[in-house]
Amino acid sequence: MARVLFFFVIMFACAACALVLGIEDKPLRQTATDVIDTGEIEAGDADAGPCIPVPQLGCRSCERHDFCDDFDDDAGPFARWESVGGFPNPFLKGKASITIDDGGFSPDRATRMHAEADSGSTYALVFHRLPEKDAAGFGGVHYSVQVRVETLSFIDSLAGPVPDAASAYIAAIMNVSLANPEPIGAAILLSESGVYLAASTNILETTGADVVARIYEGNVLSLAQKNWFKFDLYVTDAQRAAALGFNCNASNGPVAAARIPSVPPLENKACIALPDAFGNDSSWANAPVIGVGAGTFGAATVGVRHDNVMVDLLE
Repeated sequence: MARVLFFFVIMFACAACALVLGIEDKPLRQTATDVIDTGEIEAGDADAGPCIPVPQLGCRSCERHDFCDDFDDDAGPFARWESVGGFPNPFLKGKASITIDDGGFSPDRATRMHAEADSGSTYALVFHRLPEKDAAGFGGVHYSVQVRVETLSFIDSLAGPVPDAASAYIAAIMNVSLANPEPIGAAILLSESGVYLAASTNILETTGADVVARIYEGNVLSLAQKNWFKFDLYVTDAQRAAALGFNCNASNGPVAAARIPSVPPLENKACIALPDAFGNDSSWANAPVIGVGAGTFGAATVGVRHDNVMVDLLE
């Protein structure tokens, strides 16, 4: 299972904190066409004041992103997602499916991914490549997504890169093409007892050079089976990660960082230096590929909903 570098970026950003800490995230922008559901406030109205993001509005909130999909577009399933190279989109292996139906975090719909394997690996993924960013002005990428876990069970108790536990991935940022069928990247992983951040030179398989760090320790199903949780995933340099509140134990090389800010205690986050095989900077991600979906490294069943996929290129 070519671990398509599921640099599944899942977590959160705080505009106020950005002002205080000097975070170099993209500024919030407004347009005159975005209307909050009440119909009373237009996001671009001069009298409306500064943008105050409303997560429940999804992509209709006043904040702007380099890519945003809340799956409520009537243009068709995954109409906003640009296929990567010659890979099919959605990208399926084994007994896996991707649908869009009601029951999202924001009105109305969300994706529903299901992957099941009696042996070996399986996955259901959708990819999108963001427009290329000039490497000279590239500061990294931030990917956030709302997730709800419906099913998570493992037959192969050790499959995947998490030590002494099986795991499945649910989101990723990666560098993938037909010329690079074993993509490097960072991903969010779930085990039955925790959430992890992983970076690998082959994110869909266990054959890559892996670095893994725990984000959250606890029963994942009890945490996320009935509730939506936001995940933030970053690929950037150690200096910017520190400004975002991460302690990466790295100089100023490329890092991957992730957090679940809505889950107490507040320190449910992790940061890891990218393996040497990634190179000495993060410019490989200046045209990053993001993915949503679910996949297993061995015999397992995983079912996950995703909503409000938002991506920003950092400067």
